[in-house]
Amino acid sequence: MSDSDSEKKRKNSDESDSDDEEAVNSVQWPVQIRISIEFLSIGEVDTLNEKFHAEVRIISKWFDNRSDKKKYDRKKDWNPNLFIENAMHDVKEKIKHKAIILDKERREITETRLAKGNFWERIELQNFPLDTQELSITFASKLKTSQVSLVQNQKKISTIYFETLHSFRDQQKWKVR
Repeated sequence: MSDSDSEKKRKNSDESDSDDEEAVNSVQWPVQIRISIEFLSIGEVDTLNEKFHAEVRIISKWFDNRSDKKKYDRKKDWNPNLFIENAMHDVKEKIKHKAIILDKERREITETRLAKGNFWERIELQNFPLDTQELSITFASKLKTSQVSLVQNQKKISTIYFETLHSFRDQQKWKVR
């Protein structure tokens, strides 16, 4: 490798470090991530294998101080590294981001995640056939709790679509609360 190649590589590395540092400095710790979950469909509940099939939309929102940028880049901008903790191996996800500039200092980032597949859930049947069972989606971040605070979005509550509720009841004898 020539000296000029080494210099180019070091310069690119310095620029990358600068971008990373800029992304980290664009938020205030801990970053509050407001989350809402919409159950679009609920399929089979497999009590034997402790899983259920569902399609969900997870909407996560947070603020950063990058009002100079109209587009959000998951690889370059600060990212909370969110994931579905109880997703099984077959879950397919589509993730989109949108940035809205709020004022001269802040923008709001919205991550919309569509996930479809099987989710793990501890199925506790104590009073069969009169049991009730909660089905949940567990959302988490790969970052430390000192960096990220996950909270329920108070402006957009988590929901189960009306059609989902009725098709779910028609499919199995389960009551969704």
